[in-house]
Amino acid sequence: MPNLCQVPKDSSQLLPALQSAIAYLALTHFPKKPPKLQHGYFLPPVAPQFAGRMTLVLDMDETLMHCATKPLEKSPAFLVRFSDTNVLGHVYVRPYTKIFLDLASQICEIVVFTASTQSYADQVLAHLDPDRRLVHHRLYRQHCTMINGGYVKDLRLLGRDISRVVLADNSPISMALQPDNGVLVSSWTSDDSDSELMDLLVLLQHVAQLDSVPEYLRERYGLREWINSHRTAAGSL
Repeated sequence: MPNLCQVPKDSSQLLPALQSAIAYLALTHFPKKPPKLQHGYFLPPVAPQFAGRMTLVLDMDETLMHCATKPLEKSPAFLVRFSDTNVLGHVYVRPYTKIFLDLASQICEIVVFTASTQSYADQVLAHLDPDRRLVHHRLYRQHCTMINGGYVKDLRLLGRDISRVVLADNSPISMALQPDNGVLVSSWTSDDSDSELMDLLVLLQHVAQLDSVPEYLRERYGLREWINSHRTAAGSL
């Protein structure tokens, strides 16, 4: 991902989904204080084997894989069934996903945090991590914070040191509350030549050595400044 401060602010050149996300971020007020937790943090205390490790929060759909109700030209990696409609989903896995999970799990505590339903996500993860060895925790739609119709992932609710957390997601809406912790990955649907997860792995190997992940990511990617620039532009209309 490039430094977004260097990307032209003309959102008309962007994909429709990203245009919608920019409009949402520009016009939505986000609370500064986290909601009160009735049942404690989402994650259990850090296990001894993860002490000192960075926490990697991974999105699932279009970040690790893509699910389509109709098959694409190539055969899917596996099928899932949507429990609410009984429709089959054809799942395609992003190149290097399993290698990425294997290597990233050796340097990070991995949390898959998806805005999808638990029944669907668990079917996908049963194929990506059948032994439950690589993904250490799972969070679902019910763990997202709904703000103005958008599913936001509030990293303050995890119970982890926010200075040692990275959120890798294809949606800037997910990281709206903590943009300095976010790495915006491209949405993946079918490109077999894609290697972005390996690029992400290189980044993780670097930031895992840092005391302050947000400080580095803010300087490297400029997501907060990018969001603020669109808010300023929206306010001037």
